[in-house]
Amino acid sequence: DFDLRIGTSAVDSMVVFFDGERLAVVAERPFTFPFLLAKYEPGEHSLGVTVFAGDAQEQLSADVLMCHGVGHDVGNYAPSYSLDDLDGARHSFRAYPEAKLLLLEFWATWCPPCRAALPETQRLFEEYGDKGLKVLTINHENEEIIQPFMLENEYSFPVLLDSDSRAQLLFGVVGIPSYFLIDRRGIVRHVRLGTGCTPLEEIIKELLQE
Repeated sequence: DFDLRIGTSAVDSMVVFFDGERLAVVAERPFTFPFLLAKYEPGEHSLGVTVFAGDAQEQLSADVLMCHGVGHDVGNYAPSYSLDDLDGARHSFRAYPEAKLLLLEFWATWCPPCRAALPETQRLFEEYGDKGLKVLTINHENEEIIQPFMLENEYSFPVLLDSDSRAQLLFGVVGIPSYFLIDRRGIVRHVRLGTGCTPLEEIIKELLQE
């Protein structure tokens, strides 16, 4: 939603174009684009806009981010949510403009595949933290269980406390470990249940180079 003005006149309508194709005519403020761009790939695109204020009109362009919707699947705008870590600091899933890529990992101490994968999580946290990767892990267990486990294994990556499993629900987690890679625009770029065939590091390196 946004407002536009031409000089001192409030804009009362606009026409939106993309690649020369008229997508919408919008005539009420605040302006909302009432269309779905399902045939276009997610990403950053430039829209041409003709805005009208009475008899005056002006040609403008706008860079916009297109995605399939809000959700946890690849191509979606990731759900917005915040959790506290073991030290009480608040972390958002979409508030790290300095990071090129965010890795979310859902895990638990009682999960053998999770325990086997966590040394690699620690390595990614240490090796790629200064290369644009932000690592956040999410655990639904009590702090009294997680804290000793972290100390015993000398893990230092952040652990967010999802005590009511709300984050798991938002991201549709049906098994652990589960991984989500989210780019700096908030778009989900990769989803994985378990370790997968292609090493996660290879996908991270490729996305960091974009």
